[in-house]
Amino acid sequence: MNYSTYQQGLVSACRQLANSTGLRRRRRVIFAAPTDFHLDHLMPVIEEVRSDRRLRPCLLAMPDLQTVPELEGVDIVDYDRFMKRGRWKFFDLIVTTEFWGVPWWFTSGARAFVNHGVGPKKDYLDRLSDGGFTHVFAAGQTTRDDVADILAQSNARGTEIVDIGLPSTDSLEAQGNARRKEIYTGRPTLLYAPSWHVDPALIPMDEEILTQLGDIPSADVVIRPHPNLLKPERCGGLVWQSVFDDLARTGCEISLGTPMIDDLCRADVILGDISSVLYEFLFFDRPGMLYVPEDVFNTTFSADSRERLTGAYHRMGSANELPGLLADLLTRPDPKAAGRQKLMAVTFFNPGHAAEAAAKAVSDIVFS
Repeated sequence: MNYSTYQQGLVSACRQLANSTGLRRRRRVIFAAPTDFHLDHLMPVIEEVRSDRRLRPCLLAMPDLQTVPELEGVDIVDYDRFMKRGRWKFFDLIVTTEFWGVPWWFTSGARAFVNHGVGPKKDYLDRLSDGGFTHVFAAGQTTRDDVADILAQSNARGTEIVDIGLPSTDSLEAQGNARRKEIYTGRPTLLYAPSWHVDPALIPMDEEILTQLGDIPSADVVIRPHPNLLKPERCGGLVWQSVFDDLARTGCEISLGTPMIDDLCRADVILGDISSVLYEFLFFDRPGMLYVPEDVFNTTFSADSRERLTGAYHRMGSANELPGLLADLLTRPDPKAAGRQKLMAVTFFNPGHAAEAAAKAVSDIVFS
């Protein structure tokens, strides 16, 4: 028996002893998100879990988090200490939004993966085939199907798919209409939410669409770029920040720190690409447009996804179509309304109650 195998056996034995003898009355659940954006998807679940007195929730202070919230009843765990000496803390479950270097000693505990969006960029899910997760919290039926296919193709066994939903959208269902009344200016608003891709060639945003957005007299324009679009090293050297600065001088609002719910609530029409935001906007049942070059569209979306999305939103063939299509959507009934309802039904489990479903799943896992 090598040293690491011996360590794993020792940690596992100590954990089982603590469980069987009742030395721990509360089960430890640690939540891990690599960025603030990812943490937004976990926070509703943490809020639910901390109300369960049988559980002791912990938040891992990962290196790239800009803000580590302090919540009553939630322990903050130092990342370096966790990686080096956390094995003696007897965590029962780790809940994370990303694939990262979970230390070897946690392999004997349960690990749950939570979606940080429902967009078409599913390539990262391929890493589920490594078999490192005991549970996957599926956002909707399409996510469940994708995960099931990946696990079947890879022969990965022992991973349970749980129907949860997308907890970060609960506030859209519960607070969306009320928040819109508070912040709506009365003037039509177009929200453009360009996404990012790890391959710069697959980033859909281009100068043509940004040029059109700088000259939209029929509506206020809000642009909410993915944070990585502001980093030239993540965009093949392109400096989009200067373009956004120019657009701000034309009257466009560049939204960087505004809560996402506010940007979604005030939008009458959304313009999106490969971002999950298009799907989250479905909660408001308002029209939208899709701007994705043909090669990116075919590469990023499956055939089924392409059909469902174009059934719900209007796809533009070129950036020049934006002014006319926007004018139509602001003044005429949208023929895509039924398609949006269909897309909503297959995208989200438990709309408005996903965090509650996730908290129940956490409890079921640690007490099973």
